[in-house]
Parts: sequence; C-alpha cells; structure tokens
Amino acid sequence: MPFCSACGAPVIGEDRFCTACGSPVRSPAAPPPPVVPQPAVKPAAPPQERVRAIIPMLKKSRLLGQDLFTLVVTDRRCIFARLAPELLKESARAAAEQAKGAGKGFMARWGAQLEATHQFHLRYQEMEPDRILAETEGNFALEISSLGSVDIQEVVRSEKRGQKTRRVAAWQIEFHAGGGSHRFDVDEDPSPLLMEVLGSLVR
Repeated sequence: MPFCSACGAPVIGEDRFCTACGSPVRSPAAPPPPVVPQPAVKPAAPPQERVRAIIPMLKKSRLLGQDLFTLVVTDRRCIFARLAPELLKESARAAAEQAKGAGKGFMARWGAQLEATHQFHLRYQEMEPDRILAETEGNFALEISSLGSVDIQEVVRSEKRGQKTRRVAAWQIEFHAGGGSHRFDVDEDPSPLLMEVLGSLVR
C-alpha cells in the first residue's frame, strides 16, 4: 500500500490527493523494463579468395636452366606455383594406376599419363590459394595491390630444325612490384586473360 510522502497517511486506491493532509500523491515509480538479452553477433567472415585465372608453363630462367611455374591469379594476389618434377611424376603415376585399375592396356595407360601431365595445372581450380602457395618450395605470391604494372611483350625468334629455319613467337611477362620485377617466358599469348583479371595493370 502506498503512503503520503507529506504526512505518512495511507493512500487508498488511485487517489490523487491525500485524504488526511490534501497533499498531491506521487505516483509510484514505474519498474524498469526487463533486460532482454541480445543474441551474440558473430563477426562477419572475410570474403573467400577466389581463383580467377590459371596460366600454365611460365618459364623463369636461372643460372643453370629454367624453372617452370603455373600462374594462379585470384581476386587478391598472383600466386606462382613451381612445377616440381616429383609432383608431375606422382600425378602421372596415379593416372596410370587408375587406368590400370579400370582394365586399360599399356597404350591407354601411357595416354592417361600424358593427359595428367598436360592438365596438371587444372588441379589448382579446386585448391585453396593458401594450399597452392604452401604446396612446393619455391612458390611465391605477389599482392595485386602491390603491382605497379604487368608488361607483356611478344618476342619472335628463329629456330633451326634440320635444313629449315622457322620463326617462332613467344611472349615475355614482367611483373613489377615493390621495387623489384619477375620476368617469365610463355609460349602462348597471355594478354587477353591477364587483361580480363588484372585490367589496366597490363601493358
């Protein structure tokens, strides 16, 4: 029961004034609203890095010979995956074993090995970019945001086979990033695909 704040007399019902002293009766304070627990909000997951283009058989010259790389372009970086001989051998061996298990003869198994070798780069379509980068010693990546330009130049050279000489076209790709550059040779023109995924960086 509420009481008059002035004289202490009990206040009955919803009287607005005290019947004993005539003072206005203060309405009791409304209870605070109940605290409704808010559901936990998970932080938004970072956007998944997508593979956008794959260019195989990039040749990088070194002191004795050359290394072969597959270029994997994602929406964030360019990953250069070294084509290690042991990986090629394992891929060819697995293809031959699969063909043998399917009852294929020698020529079919040999063809399966060749196909596995030629299509080795397609495996990167389904691999996570971080796995590609960590797959082999010598793999490396360039952040697209760090690229100054990607220069592509056609180079025509002469090849002599027997008594005949023919002109063969190849292309040089040079990635400029962070004050350094990485140059590769490739047998097919990479310009259309690289322009599609790297835009104005390609010159």
